[in-house]
Amino acid sequence: MKSYTAAETIHATPERIWEILTDAGTYSDWDNGINTVEGSIIQDAHITVHSLDDPGGHGMTVTDLTPGRSMVWEEGMPLGLFKEVRTFRLLSEVSGTTRFSMSEDISGPLTMLKRKSLGDVQIRLNKFAAGLKEIAEAA
Repeated sequence: MKSYTAAETIHATPERIWEILTDAGTYSDWDNGINTVEGSIIQDAHITVHSLDDPGGHGMTVTDLTPGRSMVWEEGMPLGLFKEVRTFRLLSEVSGTTRFSMSEDISGPLTMLKRKSLGDVQIRLNKFAAGLKEIAEAA
């Protein structure tokens, strides 16, 4: 398994950050790696993420969602040939800030082949976290 993580301390409430994370229609406004996200970001929903690395899009399922705290998006291939799990977490801090973290775990026998189409995952996660921080703090 290959794992990646990015994190930011954001000067905004978890509720404000959650509002941004669950608004599929605005991802392209703040994440310079995503063209569009189709679908509603709600429990058990199927969404399609169109990114610069994958303009044709790839489908993911929102498999776990705890409002204001965490959510998980997953995609995979049959027989466990490839699995990607993207986890978002928000932690309210005493200082009035929120600690945002995002991890991506990629596993399965086809991981090496699939990773080529994903581009540089660490750079993508870092840009996502920085874009989220910028838009949340601008509000």
